[in-house]
Amino acid sequence: MSSNDWLSIREAMDFRFRSLPLARKFMKSAVERHLIVDLGCGTGTNCRYLCRLWDVEVRWLCIDHDDRALQTATKRLPARLVRFKKADLAIDLDSIPFRDNISITASAFLDLTSQDWLQRFAARCERMPLLFSMTTSGGPIWEPNNDFDEAIGRCLEIHRTSDHGFGPAAGSNASKILASDLVSRGCDVSCEASNWHLGNQDREAIEVLVGGIGRRALETLPREQVEKWMKLRRDQNRAGCLRLTIPHVDLLSLPC
Repeated sequence: MSSNDWLSIREAMDFRFRSLPLARKFMKSAVERHLIVDLGCGTGTNCRYLCRLWDVEVRWLCIDHDDRALQTATKRLPARLVRFKKADLAIDLDSIPFRDNISITASAFLDLTSQDWLQRFAARCERMPLLFSMTTSGGPIWEPNNDFDEAIGRCLEIHRTSDHGFGPAAGSNASKILASDLVSRGCDVSCEASNWHLGNQDREAIEVLVGGIGRRALETLPREQVEKWMKLRRDQNRAGCLRLTIPHVDLLSLPC
């Protein structure tokens, strides 16, 4: 499976499981301003999702550091409404045009950032509507469980909290850190679970996830044990008896 195939699967899952109520509240507030800024926009998934929710046209600024992702996004998003900017948000927070007349959003982004970055970001955006969706909030939950799941989960957490360019990543705690800081600044913050609940109808996605998680685990765990675990999970998936939950959370912050 190509990376584009996986991105298509991921987009479909995100559309299924992210919080629709929070997204609608964000767009209701955002259209009253002049610009929505999408951080780490990738190929434009977040913009496409939010644009479907509102008939009123809104201008967008989509920021990413990846040339290939930006090139794809330019083909998939309306040029008359969206402009693009290449920037490394890890080192260039000033690339975000912090102004009272903007709203800020991102998807599958927040858990890559560090506590220091989150605190600096919160200090500059307390007066703006914010929506951060599909932030990882925990390790995978397998049904049925297996004794080796815990070791696999620890490997994923080590990777999740490693440095992705922002410093040691906040990982599963990112939404909690940002929410706490914004609340202390008087913002109205709401969080809702947006977990992926994958089952028999999602066998292709689960197959890809088992492979990706297994490859990550092979970096630190014995190959024999990991391959045995992967075979078990693939056999269960192909038999239609494997369920997988990937915890995520969506965060909405509105200025008071």
